This record gives sequence, structure tokens and C-alpha cells, in this order.
Amino acid sequence: MTVAHSADASGHAFEGARAVTELPPFEALYRTHFDFVWRALVRLGVPRRDLEDQLQEVFKVVYVNRAGYDGRASVRAWLFGITHNVSRMYRRGVRRKGIFDELPDGLIDPKGASAELTAATREELAHLSTVLAALDVDLRDVFIMTEFLEMTAREIGEALSLSPNTVSTRLRRAWDEVDRKIALHRRRQP
Repeated sequence: MTVAHSADASGHAFEGARAVTELPPFEALYRTHFDFVWRALVRLGVPRRDLEDQLQEVFKVVYVNRAGYDGRASVRAWLFGITHNVSRMYRRGVRRKGIFDELPDGLIDPKGASAELTAATREELAHLSTVLAALDVDLRDVFIMTEFLEMTAREIGEALSLSPNTVSTRLRRAWDEVDRKIALHRRRQP
């Protein structure tokens, strides 16, 4: 059986009625998505000391598996799926040690902020790190993907093989937990 192939003006190939996006050459893929993968690893809890190694691991998996990309997910969602799996394997290896580094100071924008405000923001960021470390990993991952990586429910669903409704439910549960724990922390503050 032969399937008709054609392409539209955007470069998407069509196989029957289903669009199939082609991956760019590996070097272009690496250059284009390096920052995204780096940020994803940071926000998925990979400590700075291990970022370069885990980044190399992600792109090694991408290189080896690029022929298996079938275009059902966006390139970004496909890359995040690989990044997520690599970070999950990494975290499993260090979970016994209780490692979940605090969120990076790079999330703080100190331009024009007073020293007190910057210190307060750092303290809040440290508390958020503690709250995120205590979340169930499935909730934490969806929270991080949405709030820090600005991924859509569709992209997250593609990356984690979940329906967008499941993604939304997990995000709602994560926000409920985060809000509850932050409110509890604030009540304990003098």
C-alpha cells in the first residue's frame, strides 16, 4: 500500500490526512532548542553542578532517536518528553540523597529592586523550592512545565502522554497544594 505524500507552504509533509513535521538537522535542532532544554532541566530539579552532563545526555538521546520522531507531537513537546525522562532518571538516582536544589536565582529580576525586596524574593523563592520539593512528582512536573517553561496543556500532554484535561487537573491540584502550603507558611510567620 502506498501513502500519498505532499507538502504545504510551511514545510509540513502530509501523510494521508495527518500532518507530519520533519525534524531539522541535528545541529540546527541543538542550536534552536539548547536554551529551552537547559531551562527545562533546571526547573525539573537538576542541580547546576550536573546540568552540563544531563544536557549532553538529553541531546545524546535526541541524536540516537531522531529517526524515530514521527511528527505526532511538536518538536518542542518531543524534546521536553526526552528531557523529562532524562531528568526523571537522574532524580531517581539521587532521590535517596534527598536532593532537589532550590530554584535558581535567575528567576529573580533584581533590576531596580531594593536590597530588602531582593532578599524577600529570594526567601520566597527558597520557600517555593521547598514546597515544590514536597509535591508529588507528577504534580510538580506539570506545575514547572506550565509556570516556568510556559508550555501549553497540549504540549505537556504530548510530552507526557496525557490528555489536556489530565494536565489541567494536575495543574489545578498542584496550585491547590502550593497555595495551601504557602498560606500555612505565611500564618506561621511572625
